[in-house]
Amino acid sequence: MKFWPGALLLVVTSAFFAFPAFAQDEGFYVSGAYGLALVAGSDNKGNAGNFQMDFDSGDGMSFALGYDFGTKHPDVGVGRTELSFSTRSFPLKETDYSGAVLAADGDLKVRSLMINTYGESRDSFPWIPYVGLGLGVAEVSLDQASSGGVVFADFQAGVGLGLVISDPLTLDFGYRFQGTTRPEFTDASGQTFDSEYYSHFFQVGARVTF
Repeated sequence: MKFWPGALLLVVTSAFFAFPAFAQDEGFYVSGAYGLALVAGSDNKGNAGNFQMDFDSGDGMSFALGYDFGTKHPDVGVGRTELSFSTRSFPLKETDYSGAVLAADGDLKVRSLMINTYGESRDSFPWIPYVGLGLGVAEVSLDQASSGGVVFADFQAGVGLGLVISDPLTLDFGYRFQGTTRPEFTDASGQTFDSEYYSHFFQVGARVTF
C-alpha cells in the first residue's frame, strides 16, 4: 500500500494551523505511521555456499494501541507503553556470489508484533523528544523462498520528536532501528540458508489520546 507524500504533508500542515497546543493528559491512545525503510545488505550462509543479498529502499507502516502515563506518575516516569503491529517491504536488488553480481527480483517482507516503551522529556513542550525500546516477534519472508512458518525474535530501538497539536493529537517524527534473530530460508531447489535482517525506518505519524 502506497501513500502520496504530498497528501500526508497537507494533512500535517493543516493540523498544525488548525489546532492550538494544550497540555497532554494521560490515557489510552491509538497511533499510525508511514515512512521510508532501508535494510542492510544481508550475508547468507548455506550448504550451496555463501552469498550477499542487497535491497533497494522500501516502505513501511505501523499501528499501535498504547497508554500514555502523562506527568502524574513520577514513580513510573514520563512516557508511554504500547502494543504495535508493523509491516515493511524491500525490493531485492541483486545477489553477490564471491564477486559475481547478478540482478535479482522479489521482495523481502517483514511483519512484526511488538511491545514498546518510550521515555519522554516534556520540558520543551509542545515538542516532546523521546527514546524507546521494544521486543516482540516477526515473520520474515522472501519472494521465491520460504521461512517455513518460523517466527523470529524481534527487537527495536528508536528516537523521535512529538509535536502536540491539540489535547488529543500529537504528530510523530521518528527513527526506528529493527532487527531479528537470524532467519532460515528454503530456496526453490530445497536448499536452506541462514540470513540476517537489520533495518532503518524513518517515519511520520500521528497519535490520538482518548
